[in-house]
Amino acid sequence: MNPAYEALLRELRRARRFLIWRSVERTGFLATLGLMALAGLALLAALLLPLHRSEYVALRAGLLLGASAALVFALIRVLRSRAGLSEAALEASRLIDQREDALLTAFELGRGPATSSALETGYSDALTQHAVRAAAERAASLPLGRLRGWRGRSTSLKRLGIVLAVLAAVAALGGSRTITSVKRIADPETAPLAPIQIRVEPGSEEVEGGASVPVRVYVAGTDRKPRLLSKERSGGGGAWRETALEPATDEARPRSGERAYATVIANLKEDLAYQVRASDQVSPVYLISVRDLPRASGFRIRYDYPAYCGIPSEATNAITGDLAAPRGTTARVEVLLNRSVDTASIEYESGAGRLRGDLGERLARFTVPVRSDAKYRIRLIDPRGRKVDLGPYDIKSIPDRPPTVTILSPGPVEDVTRDLTATILAGATDDYGVRKVLLRYRVREEPQRVEMLHQEKDGVRELAVRYTWSLAPMSLLPGEEIEYEVGAQDGNQIDGPQTAWSETRTLRFPSAAEILADVERQQDSSVATLEDAIRNAQGLKEKSEELARDMGRTRELPWEKGQDIQKMLEGQQTMREQIDKVAEKLSQDADKLAQSRALNAELVQKLTELQQLLNQLRDQSILRAMQRVQEALHKMSPQDLERAMQNMKLTQEDVIRNLERTIDLLKQLKMEEKLEAVAERASELARKQLALNDSLARARQPEEMKALA
Repeated sequence: MNPAYEALLRELRRARRFLIWRSVERTGFLATLGLMALAGLALLAALLLPLHRSEYVALRAGLLLGASAALVFALIRVLRSRAGLSEAALEASRLIDQREDALLTAFELGRGPATSSALETGYSDALTQHAVRAAAERAASLPLGRLRGWRGRSTSLKRLGIVLAVLAAVAALGGSRTITSVKRIADPETAPLAPIQIRVEPGSEEVEGGASVPVRVYVAGTDRKPRLLSKERSGGGGAWRETALEPATDEARPRSGERAYATVIANLKEDLAYQVRASDQVSPVYLISVRDLPRASGFRIRYDYPAYCGIPSEATNAITGDLAAPRGTTARVEVLLNRSVDTASIEYESGAGRLRGDLGERLARFTVPVRSDAKYRIRLIDPRGRKVDLGPYDIKSIPDRPPTVTILSPGPVEDVTRDLTATILAGATDDYGVRKVLLRYRVREEPQRVEMLHQEKDGVRELAVRYTWSLAPMSLLPGEEIEYEVGAQDGNQIDGPQTAWSETRTLRFPSAAEILADVERQQDSSVATLEDAIRNAQGLKEKSEELARDMGRTRELPWEKGQDIQKMLEGQQTMREQIDKVAEKLSQDADKLAQSRALNAELVQKLTELQQLLNQLRDQSILRAMQRVQEALHKMSPQDLERAMQNMKLTQEDVIRNLERTIDLLKQLKMEEKLEAVAERASELARKQLALNDSLARARQPEEMKALA
């Protein structure tokens, strides 16, 4: 760079520093002047006006805000001042003459590129260098320090002096109050509170629960809106809730100089403490006491049932504290209250003890065991020590009912089958589940025995059991019996398992004489049935002959004849059913006789043969004849019907002969059974006599002889 131009730049930079200093000095004078004026006004206000703490707080805040504004103003003013090299060159040129700008011209010429041609600048390089050198020498000779001065500086100094003088005069006139005011401005806490008067209506009072209380506040000494501070008494040391009060619009009666404000404290449930704050003054604390005693507004009850019941926990809402649950249940009672209480407890009317409850926000919780029927009361004590008893309430303990059991099969009294087994079908029910099914029985004079037929792990409410009972190990003799019951046991874990038994039933091992007597009665009925069947067969035979003759005299089948034939077939079916009934009875008689090993096997064989005879008669002769008549009736052919009726007639004759033969055989068999029964009774009497003789022979004491007699 050109040495001459560098020298010029050094001088211009020095001139720019003087310009910046001038801007800072000028702005500082203005900011100081304004701040001093503001401080003077604040001091004058503190000396002349009866200020209090809140006003001093506002005054100090105003001074701090003014100082901040002055500082910001000074910074902005300095940053926006024009203090570049061009301005410095122009201001330095004006030190020579107000219209002189030679230094600015030389600065502009020297700032151009060194390689610029004479055509671009309008000047030759030599001329430019000479002008720059001359400007640098001239700038070095100028008194640049004069640039620090600015127009109006002396006037500003005078004004600042006047302000300081006035401020000093005011401070001097204030005397000791000046020092006090300055201290209070610096620390407003040292200033006295404002003389504000607060009047509150209704103050402290007692109201009903749920009432709304209008509050009127009268304030004198300030125009600021007061604020209501409140908290529930039950809240203890909780924070105050703050609410702004609005000017009263109702019939307020403020005194002279007072302003009226109003609000409404709605739906009071708890005792409420409140006070009013206006500016820096606070009223005394007032208390609104709720006259309403604690009471229950509802109940929430949760039942935790015993595990063996298999019932999940259940929650319900109730309007009373009455409890009803299975014995052993735990009831969790939650009492909803209209207000909070200090203590809550349950007291039993029987004096069995006391349960203390857990407290919550307007509620109390209890854990009540359901063990037996009882009555209880809930004792509540509120924060003011007032006692309230709720109730009495009932505790209903629902007992676990014992199971019920029913034997479906065998019947009340049944005979033992030949294979010496009995199939027991039984059903049991219980309100909370059957765990075990038992069998209790007695043989002869032996002690009772109990066996378990079935067991459930968790228990079921309905249970059906099928059990095949082998009687062979009991060595039953003819005429002996077994008495038995089926029992069901529940899973009661509170009072212990309960067992219920069915009615007593009997299994008999019949004697041969009894079997024969029963078979004889059955055979009397069978003979009567067969005789009735013979009469029916004879009537059907005559009807068949009549219809066969009619069919031979006509070539067409009248409708009436068809109906007669149909009725005849129905009669034939009735007779067939009678034969079936007799065959079934004979089969049952054969089974009964077969069960007794002591009876004559020939009787059983004869009964079986009679049954087979009737079955053959039923299944072949009658059935084939009926089928032929049905086919002819379906074809509507008189010739076929005539032949079928002739065949039916012959069949009826065979049936009558066979039935008469069967009746004769039954009567003969009945006589043989009577003889067998007499012989069997004689054998039983002989066995009983032998047993009695044996007992008499073993009897050693007279008492035993008397007992046997």
